[in-house]
Amino acid sequence: MYLLCGLTFLAGSTIVSAGSAQNAYDNHLIALMMNAESRRVNTYSEYSLNASACYGDLGCFSRQPLGYLPEPPQSISPKFRLYTPTSDSAARVYGYESTVGQEDEETQKSLRDPRKKLVFVAHGFGGNGDLSWLHEIKEAKTKVHGDNVIIVDWTKGARASTLYFGAAANADVVGRIAAHLCLKLVEEYAIPLENVEFIGFSLGAQVAGFFAKEVFQIWGEKIGKITALDCAAPLFEVNGIWPSKEHVHFLEAVHTSAGNVLWRGKVGLSMDYGHVDYYPNGGIDQPGCRFLDLACAHNRAYEYYVEALTSIQNCLYRGFPCASVEHAFKGSCHPVLDARHFISQFNATAEHAIFFLRTNDAKPFCMTDYQL
Repeated sequence: MYLLCGLTFLAGSTIVSAGSAQNAYDNHLIALMMNAESRRVNTYSEYSLNASACYGDLGCFSRQPLGYLPEPPQSISPKFRLYTPTSDSAARVYGYESTVGQEDEETQKSLRDPRKKLVFVAHGFGGNGDLSWLHEIKEAKTKVHGDNVIIVDWTKGARASTLYFGAAANADVVGRIAAHLCLKLVEEYAIPLENVEFIGFSLGAQVAGFFAKEVFQIWGEKIGKITALDCAAPLFEVNGIWPSKEHVHFLEAVHTSAGNVLWRGKVGLSMDYGHVDYYPNGGIDQPGCRFLDLACAHNRAYEYYVEALTSIQNCLYRGFPCASVEHAFKGSCHPVLDARHFISQFNATAEHAIFFLRTNDAKPFCMTDYQL
C-alpha cells in the first residue's frame, strides 16, 4: 500500500509539473484502482456475505462477490443523453425510471429507422458525461455512421470518493438501469436488438457486461455488439466477472494495460473473453507512455478506438493472429496480417480470435504499413 501511495505521489508530481492536471487526476484514479485490488477483502462474516439490497424492477444485489453493496439507484441518478444524426445537442435526456414515447417527431423518426443502430457509450471510474472522447465517439457514430447514440453519464456512481470499491458495485446498478431504458426504447420504436451496441471503457466496459446480461435475462435475446475498451480488472478478474459472449452476438475486446503488475498501472483484463480480442503492442505497455504515467496505457484503449472510428477510410487497425494470449503478450504470432478483422467493425466471421497489432507512439496511432 505504501508503495502504491508513493508511486501515486511521484506520478502526480511529475505530471502536474508538466502542466497537465487531467493526467494527474487520471493517474490518481489508477492508483485508487490498484489500491482496491491490493486491499481486496477475501473473508466476511456470514451476515456480511448474505447482505443484499433490492430495488424494484432492477432486482436484488448482493454484497458478493465484490464485498460491497451498490448505492440506491436514486443516489446514483444516472443520466442518459440521446443524440441523433440530426441533433447537435442532446435530443432527450433520460433519468432513472424515465418514460419513453414523448420524443419529438424528428427523434422518433430516427429511432424507428431500422438502418440506424442504438449505441450506448459509458465512461469509467471517476469519469463523467462531458469527457471529450465520449463526444468524439458520439460524433463519429452519429455524423459518420448515422447511428443514434446514448451517452451514459453515471458521474455520481463512478465518483472517485467511492474509492473504486463503491463504483465497482454501482456498475451493476447502472448497467441494469440502462438495460431497462433500452428495452423501453426497443419496444416503443421496434428497434431490433441486434441493432443495439454498447461501447464501454474500463469500468464502463463492466457496465456494458451487466447491461447485456440484464437484457438477456429479461428477454432471452442477445444485443448486437459490445466493444470493451480495456475492461477494468481490479475486483472483477479474480471473481470471473467480465462481459460474456453468451449475451451478445459480437464482443470485441481491446487490451492496453493487461496484467497483474499493479505498481505499473496494469488494471485491464488479461484473458481473451471476446469473439475477437486485440492486444495492441502486446496489450500490456503502450509506446509513448512514460514510466510514471500510470494511466497512459489504460487510456490508450479509447484513443485507439476513437481513431479506429474516424480513420477507417485511411487506416484499419488490423493485426497478426495469435495462438494464445501469451503469444500476443510477446508478439510471437503468425507473421501475416489478417485482412478480415479490425478494431471497430460491427461484425466478424471468427468465433474466437486473438490479434497482436502495432501502433505509433503518438497520434496518428494507426500504422498503415508494418511488419511483425
